[in-house]
Amino acid sequence: MMIRWGIYLAFVVLMVYESVIYENVAVSMLMAAAIFLPVISLVLLAVARRKINITMKIPVPVAEKNNPIQLQIDIKRGIMLPVGQINLRMRCISVLTNQQTVSYLRIDHDGRINSHVIYDICGYQCGKVKIVIDRIRTKDIFGFFSLNKKITLTKEITFLPKIYETMVDVSEGVRHFAGETEEDEPEAAGNDHSQIYQIRPYRPGDRLQTIHWKLTARSGELYVREAGEPICLAAGIFMDFCAASQREKSNAEALVEAALSISNALLEQNCRHFIVWYDAEAKKLSKQRISKIDDIYALMSYLMSASCYEGFVDLKEMYKEAFPYGLYAADITLKLSGEILTNEETAGYFNAVNIKKSMSECLIRI
Repeated sequence: MMIRWGIYLAFVVLMVYESVIYENVAVSMLMAAAIFLPVISLVLLAVARRKINITMKIPVPVAEKNNPIQLQIDIKRGIMLPVGQINLRMRCISVLTNQQTVSYLRIDHDGRINSHVIYDICGYQCGKVKIVIDRIRTKDIFGFFSLNKKITLTKEITFLPKIYETMVDVSEGVRHFAGETEEDEPEAAGNDHSQIYQIRPYRPGDRLQTIHWKLTARSGELYVREAGEPICLAAGIFMDFCAASQREKSNAEALVEAALSISNALLEQNCRHFIVWYDAEAKKLSKQRISKIDDIYALMSYLMSASCYEGFVDLKEMYKEAFPYGLYAADITLKLSGEILTNEETAGYFNAVNIKKSMSECLIRI
C-alpha cells in the first residue's frame, strides 16, 4: 500500500508542476481529478462495504480425517461499484482440543454483482470444528484504502477419526464372561428363558420344556420356544479426558483414535464391550455399548462433541454408581498422557505424533 501511495503522490506532484509550467486547463483539470481521486475512491468503498453481504454454505459437513470438506462463499455486492479485493478472516476452532487456526480468504472482484467461490478445508485433526467468519476487509480498486466490517457466520463440520491396526489378546475368562445384563441379543439364540428369540417347528433333540403348547394345540404341529442370548459386555474402555496441561489437551484426538482402534480389535476377537467417558458439558457419564462395527461408527458422532476438562474424575467409581448391575471382567483406561492401562497396570502407550505406528506396537492383554 505504501508503494501505491508513493506512486500516487509522485503523480500528483508531476501534475502540479505541469499545471504551473504550462497553465493548461486540461492539465489543471487532470491535476484536480488526481487530487480528489482518493476521496472519491474512499466514498465508493464505504458505500460498497455497506452493501456487501456474505453467506457461507457447507454442502457435506462430514469427512474423514485428512480429507477435504468444501466451503462455499456466496457474495452479494448489492450494487455494482468499482471495488478491489475482499478478504475474509476465518477461524477454525476444534471443539475437542479448543485449539484454533486463523486464515484469510482472498476474493478478487470478478465484475459481477453476485458470485461465489469454493474453498477446501482439510482437517488434520478429528472431531468437530467450528468455522467462524467474523470480519470482512474490503479494498478500493486502487489499493489506497481498506475498510473492515464485522460479521458473524458460523458453521460446524466434522472430521471422523481413523481406526488403526491394534493387537489385542482376550483371555478365555474374559471371552466367556457371564455377567448380569438387562438386555438380550436380538440376533442370536441362547439360554435366557425370560426372553424369546423365536418360535420354530420342533426338531429332534429339543427339550419338552421348550414346547409351545398353545400354538401346538391350535396348529396340530409341534412348535418350540427358542430362548434369547443375554448380552454380556465383558470389557470396558474408559476414556479419561482429564487434561493437566495444554500439551495433554493436544492428545485428545489421539486418545479418541486409540480407543476406537482398541474397540475395533476387541470386536475382531468377538469380545463385546462398552466405552465410557465423562461429558464435561452435561456433567454426566456417557456409555456406549459396542457389539458390532456399526456401534463404533455410531459412537463417533457422540465422541465428536467430547471435550477435555480439568480436575480428576473417577470414571470407574462413577460407572459403578450409574450402572450398579453393569459388571465386567476387564477394563482398559486411556489417559491424555498417552498411557494405556489394563486393570490399573500399564499395557502400552499411544503417540499423537505417529498414532498408527504406536498403536501397531501395542499389545493389549485382558
